[in-house]
Amino acid sequence: MKKFFLAGIFLLLPCTAYALPESSENLKKLEKGFILPCNEIGNENCISRLIGVNACTFIFGINKGKNYKDAMRIADNVFIAVMKGNNLDVNDMFEKDGFIKKQIRVESKARINMCRQQTKQAIPVLFKESFGGDDLPEERIEGASLAFAEYWLDNFEMMRRGKK
Repeated sequence: MKKFFLAGIFLLLPCTAYALPESSENLKKLEKGFILPCNEIGNENCISRLIGVNACTFIFGINKGKNYKDAMRIADNVFIAVMKGNNLDVNDMFEKDGFIKKQIRVESKARINMCRQQTKQAIPVLFKESFGGDDLPEERIEGASLAFAEYWLDNFEMMRRGKK
């Protein structure tokens, strides 16, 4: 199963590392070309992997010089495209109370942490954009990179529950 995700990430990397898929044409290509074996691994596993792609695309955008808003827009558009391309419904990731299903949450955190090194590079940029000021000490960058996956998933839940 890891092979499918890693293969998918490697297919996505040229799009994100060199040219983030911003145009509608590139998003359409991604929608049609980034297909996971959801019928073999299950929709919850597919959703978890695509949440990882979503979070890492955001991080790659920050590391490529995009501001928060633009990186988020690109990441959201990529998420929508790959969810649509895999015939997945975002509503299937949530329990009735608006929280992410436990299995999806656990696997998504692991998937998001696959780009932790890139997250560590992005944290100081995000901090400066949000708060300005001095550079962050290494231990704060480390802590923030460890907390990023939880932060990302919490944002999905807050949006779902109408608190954002």
